[in-house]
Amino acid sequence: MALLSLSDWLKLPDPIGLYVFYAAVIFGITCLAELLYQSIEFTAVKLSHESNYYWASLTALVAIAAIQNSSLLGYAGGFFMALLLRATISRLIQAL
Repeated sequence: MALLSLSDWLKLPDPIGLYVFYAAVIFGITCLAELLYQSIEFTAVKLSHESNYYWASLTALVAIAAIQNSSLLGYAGGFFMALLLRATISRLIQAL
């Protein structure tokens, strides 16, 4: 929100404000995906469990929520795509 008001204050062209908005949304979703990933892994280690069970539970909960309310399907898909993107980037960095 601050970035959008900053672009208005600086009198930047309209497309730049739109790009800033999309970048902020993508960055926010990626941060939420990282927070969720770290929370699940931390909880699994703290309770001496495998994280596979937590991921399966999360997937089942999201699938049930998407079945109950089909408008959530796009958001759930986008969030899981952000998780996959996060995993791909971290694996590439570890490979280097």
